[in-house]
This record gives sequence, structure tokens and C-alpha cells, in this order.
Amino acid sequence: MKKKYARLVEVPEVEKKAYNHERFISGLVMHQLIHLSTVEQCLPEEHRTGINVSTLHTEGEAADYIGQITAKLHQLKGKRRAKNKKKGSRGRAQKKRVSPHGKRRGTTRKRQ
Repeated sequence: MKKKYARLVEVPEVEKKAYNHERFISGLVMHQLIHLSTVEQCLPEEHRTGINVSTLHTEGEAADYIGQITAKLHQLKGKRRAKNKKKGSRGRAQKKRVSPHGKRRGTTRKRQ
């Protein structure tokens, strides 16, 4: 059975000249690289690329790095879910937060 969607948006094709792998990366792409590098540091040592993102200067280099990290994350996705199902969603029981005064956080008192 074919899915029905609420709205279909037409996306125009991108011109060939829009892709320039030799162009210097923008600030937006650099921030994306920094975020991905942060995620990479949480991966096990054997799954890290060892690439310093500050050495990436062109969109082509950035695309290669993004592709490598994305592939690793997709590869490890199933393994992590199976591991979490055994332990629970966070791997340990959560404690309720209590303030130093013995009252639960987030509760408010009525003013008189």
C-alpha cells in the first residue's frame, strides 16, 4: 500500500557548478566538523579516524571526513542499541534528584 503524505515539496535539481570540492569550507561546515569530531572522541579507539579537523580546508576534504564518521556511526548504531536493550536505556538506574534541603527538585511551594 502506498503511503500518503500531507504535503509534497518539489525540490529543484542542484546545478553542477554548485559542487566545488576545491572551495574553502565555510564557517557552517567547520562547525559541523567540530561537532562530528566531538562525537568521534566518544567512539571506541579502534573506530576513530585520527583526523584533526583543523587540517581540513576544502569542501572535498570535509565531505570525505563527514562520510567516514557517518559510516562509522551507522555501523555502530545496531551494536549500541543491542547493548542498551540489555542494560536499559542509560545502562543504570536513575536516581531522583533531591535538593540539599531534602525537597525534590522541580516542586514548587504555595506562597501564603
